[in-house]
Amino acid sequence: MLIKMYRFIQNEIIHICACSLLILAALILLKIVAIPMAVSCSTVAAQSAVYRGLVSDNNRYGAIKEQLILKKSALEDTRARFALATLQTGDLSSILQLLISRAKESDIRFVKMLPETDSKASPNSYPVVLEMNTSYHSLGRFIASLESLPHIFLIQRLAINSEKNDINVRMLVSCVLAQQPKDVK
Repeated sequence: MLIKMYRFIQNEIIHICACSLLILAALILLKIVAIPMAVSCSTVAAQSAVYRGLVSDNNRYGAIKEQLILKKSALEDTRARFALATLQTGDLSSILQLLISRAKESDIRFVKMLPETDSKASPNSYPVVLEMNTSYHSLGRFIASLESLPHIFLIQRLAINSEKNDINVRMLVSCVLAQQPKDVK
């Protein structure tokens, strides 16, 4: 019986060695690749759970963010209404002063500021041609500051000539005055 088993093992030794080597290689791969990857996945999952907990409604971060967005929009609406209320006097000089202050904030140097004569403007709109020397960034800040004042300034034409360090800009801006409410007697 032992001889029979010995001959069987002798005939199958190649298959037994091949299977043993495959099992050994699989165990080595499991130890080198799969176990560290599983550990890193579990740590990433734990960190993800911590971050989800921080952002969840339990910690009220979402509610606080929504409140901040609402407060910001209310502040912008109030600022715009205040700007309109101060300019509803129909005073062109106050609007031009606002235009000049926005230009100074944006580091704009006016070369000329002339009223436009050939324009077909509405009765409550006063077109002004602005010529200035500035940089692209300052011009962008200036235009953005004008756009933040709804229904006060309308940029109708914009011409830009570039030089080495500065740009020459010619812009037609219409200053729109709010109509005065008529007194009811």
